[in-house]
Amino acid sequence: MNLNVNPNWSYEETINNLRALRNSYEEILRSFSCFQSRKQVWFVYNTKRMFYSLNFEQWKKDRIWEYMNRDIDFDILKRFR
Repeated sequence: MNLNVNPNWSYEETINNLRALRNSYEEILRSFSCFQSRKQVWFVYNTKRMFYSLNFEQWKKDRIWEYMNRDIDFDILKRFR
């Protein structure tokens, strides 16, 4: 299970697709049973690696990851454009 993040997306394209990506991310997280914690950890780890491999400044990657984990709202994320 992986998210469809295009490594060639610009920052704007990533932001435009981020709501759908977070919905998919959360759905996949919910699909793991309590007996699949190792698989869930690997999914989170690989997803984070995927976002952090994008060709953006570090602070942009940090904000995207914060949004993916509901640490910041989309309105706040949009201010960083």
